[in-house]
Amino acid sequence: MFGQKQTQNTNKIETNIPKPPHAEFTPTGGELTADQMKVGFWYVAHKLLIRRLTILVLALFDLILAIFILYTILNLYLLDLPSKNTMYQALTSPSLNYQYLSEISKPSPLTVNYAVSIKANDTESNIVAEVSNINTSWYIPEIQYHFESNGEVTEVYTAFVLPAQIDYLMATGVKNITPNQPVTLVVDSIKWKKQAHYPELKEKIYQLEVQDSKFIPASQTDVANVSNLNFSVENKGAYNFWDVYNKILLFQGSRLIYATVYPVAKLDAGEKTDISLSIFNNISTPSKIEIYPDVDFLNPDSFKGFEAEQIYSEIEN
Repeated sequence: MFGQKQTQNTNKIETNIPKPPHAEFTPTGGELTADQMKVGFWYVAHKLLIRRLTILVLALFDLILAIFILYTILNLYLLDLPSKNTMYQALTSPSLNYQYLSEISKPSPLTVNYAVSIKANDTESNIVAEVSNINTSWYIPEIQYHFESNGEVTEVYTAFVLPAQIDYLMATGVKNITPNQPVTLVVDSIKWKKQAHYPELKEKIYQLEVQDSKFIPASQTDVANVSNLNFSVENKGAYNFWDVYNKILLFQGSRLIYATVYPVAKLDAGEKTDISLSIFNNISTPSKIEIYPDVDFLNPDSFKGFEAEQIYSEIEN
């Protein structure tokens, strides 16, 4: 046994110890998930960049805010100054419609343009005064007036004047004032009434039209010294009216040679009435004929039938 090289069994002893099965980490309780760990690692890695971007955004916001404040100050005191000066000049300019501002609280007075007496026939005169109501939202539901000339006084008459209108106040068949004499219109009393939306009401309600006016001089009539004026008045609107006053003016050039009023008791919707007026005055053929069918359509009593209350409601509203 001595002197012999012993060989040791170097064969590796393998142990068959089983490996544990592979299992993923599943957190429980307050432990972080894998995704949360990734987000955390990303945040830590990019924290400095995020900080810089946040500072940059805040700085940009501050810059925009500073520019806006600066622009507001400049616009208030410098850039907007010309427009403010223009507005100030407009407010202090004479072109401002002071008439409209005044009319809001009270109407402008009725203006008398002229008053004349004209021969009606051999024994009577017709007197006419042209007046102007310049107010667009005030109307005269009642005006009482008379005329005076050389100490003579007519009886008192009653009429109305619509807004924004040139009208004619008349006295016909006057015996105590001779033609072509200076006359004065005297207003005994006047009532004003505020009226809104007058243009719209007029367009809707007033649709009276004069047609086929023709003057026939005395030389062509069957009666000596009697002229004729023929015309028609048609109501093209939807409302029936009481008391339509047709105011007639005949001119020779710019001179008024005859004036009168021809009343029509009623004029229904769609009705056309023919009028023949005898003028007991041998006047020459007029160069201009003006006829104004006048009806107080702002007064519910002027409407014939059952629509008066409806019209009154429309007017008031």
